[in-house]
Amino acid sequence: MPDSDLSPEPRPPHGSTAAFCVWGLWAVLTLAGLGFVAFFGRNVPYVDEWEFLDALSGETPLLPWAWEVHSEHRYPLPRLVWVGLYQTAHDLRVAMGVNVLLLGAGAAAGIAAARAVRGRTALADVVFPLMFLHPGHYENLLMSYQVCFTVGVALATTVVGMSAGQVTGWGLSRTVCAAFLIAVLPLCGTAGVFYAAAGVIWLAAVGFTAVRAGEYGRAAVLSAAAAAAVAVMAAIAGQYPGSPAADFPRTTAGVIGFFARSMASVFGPAAAWFWPVCCVAVGGTFLAGVAAACREWSLAMWPEWLGFAAVLGAATALAAGLTWGRCWAGGDAAFISRYAALVLPGMVGVYLLALKVGGQRLRVCAPTALAVLAAVAWPWNVQLGCRKAVWLSDLEDAIVVDYRDGLPIKLIRERYDWQLLVNMPDMDDRLAQAPDLGFLPSVPARRLKSTTVPVDLVVPEGGKGRIDLPDRKKSVAVRVQGLFRPRADRLADCRLRTGTGDTENRAEQFQVPTNTLVHVITRVTDADAFLTIEMHAGFQAELHITQIDILCDE
Repeated sequence: MPDSDLSPEPRPPHGSTAAFCVWGLWAVLTLAGLGFVAFFGRNVPYVDEWEFLDALSGETPLLPWAWEVHSEHRYPLPRLVWVGLYQTAHDLRVAMGVNVLLLGAGAAAGIAAARAVRGRTALADVVFPLMFLHPGHYENLLMSYQVCFTVGVALATTVVGMSAGQVTGWGLSRTVCAAFLIAVLPLCGTAGVFYAAAGVIWLAAVGFTAVRAGEYGRAAVLSAAAAAAVAVMAAIAGQYPGSPAADFPRTTAGVIGFFARSMASVFGPAAAWFWPVCCVAVGGTFLAGVAAACREWSLAMWPEWLGFAAVLGAATALAAGLTWGRCWAGGDAAFISRYAALVLPGMVGVYLLALKVGGQRLRVCAPTALAVLAAVAWPWNVQLGCRKAVWLSDLEDAIVVDYRDGLPIKLIRERYDWQLLVNMPDMDDRLAQAPDLGFLPSVPARRLKSTTVPVDLVVPEGGKGRIDLPDRKKSVAVRVQGLFRPRADRLADCRLRTGTGDTENRAEQFQVPTNTLVHVITRVTDADAFLTIEMHAGFQAELHITQIDILCDE
């Protein structure tokens, strides 16, 4: 087939089999995602959610809060959705389930768009459920507030898919759907603003063809949606507070490395192990598609191509903005699931670009290569995601136990700092408020006393150290204090195990900062005789432990 032939490919005899496999996998993985939430999800606030308990309780006026800046972003629409879901069921796990459904909707939009462009569903389209629906998205799945990301991802993916189609012959439903998407996307964070800006250009192209065809009513609907989107974007731009990370140090190598990894991140956190291959596959498909489009370009094609080109440009600009805003955290931060999810609509656009402009070879080879990479990464994403989910659910179960045991609020704050909490000046008030909202048990606090024991122990990267615990009655917890040498702006994994004799009775894992004094608190009983510490920082460092504090009932 010549490159200039953009008509759908002939339907092969087994096209229905491919559609059954693709949609069957989509259904299975969507149900598996809901099961993942049901098994690992907990009705306990996590990180940013602690900051917004007043919104859930109704103590804060809802609409002004929805418009407030969170970091450098505004999420008025998803915030209203999040609060509405909580008020409906008073359980954060409902929003977690909605996150699964929204990611599933994004995958479904990709499958439907590929069928519309190609003329049929191909087996390679399994790439969409494999990318959107895997446990590597554990943070997007097990943190209810991530609905602020997943709403925008689902809407943006739908826009990407629609923009790859025809600009003529639209009916009422397609017109209203496109108008709605572009009007509300600016209300879905910075990523939504990027795609809404491109969507305005897309609606302008569609509106031009409508006017030329005498369809003035359709043109008026699209123009009104574009005007609404522009007005919202202008309001957001006029009140943009700037990025809190604007002055953080960056290097050219760090920027390039983060951008390359962000392209690979669409395959999940497992892609960190073979990100150069993933980057070449995604970047190569994009460049090959752009080259093919340039060869086939003609002035008569501009209404059909302008919107899709703008959407692809928005995806590229978003990846660049994400790189500039987060590259200071290191290249591996590109694989954090909330950032990787923002890049997924752009990946759908790259896939559709290959189908839309490629010759027979590009149309077949590029989607197949991307699907193979997604399939290779998927089992590792399951392993990584489940391991993280176990860690998170264990911590959330532990904080419930600590509340039930009556641990003081100040001790709970210190114990779960860098884990489930955020560094807020009124964190004690938030922790005291959580039982009133039904998240945690309400039990009178115990009175504890602390006994300091000097220690001189060095735990190297990847190594272990052991501390013999003194014989203390009514022991409740042990606080380990120390410093990393050298320091770095990153987190390290610290595993603490307690036991008696040669038997380990309890194990807990924490993330600790490597650039400040380390305070790690693990629960113990008076039967525990030793404490072992294992440290993984990801760089050559040593944790110098200087003392432990034994916390006992008075």
